[in-house]
Amino acid sequence: MEKAKIYTYSVLMSSTEEFKDRVPYVCAILEGGDGVRFASLVEGYQPGVDVAIGQEVHATGKDAAGKMSFAL
Repeated sequence: MEKAKIYTYSVLMSSTEEFKDRVPYVCAILEGGDGVRFASLVEGYQPGVDVAIGQEVHATGKDAAGKMSFAL
């Protein structure tokens, strides 16, 4: 899957120790072209960057655990 759309999202301004170096970041439910929805962090957020329901995001590769990564 190369692209997905944001189904719903939250911008997190605080986090646990594990993600503190990513604050602020977007946690989203994405919807693939096949209609399957899944949770994912979305890279590339900075204050002032537009994020919207229905916005297309693109795959950037896989993380260390083998899970697909997405970015704005």
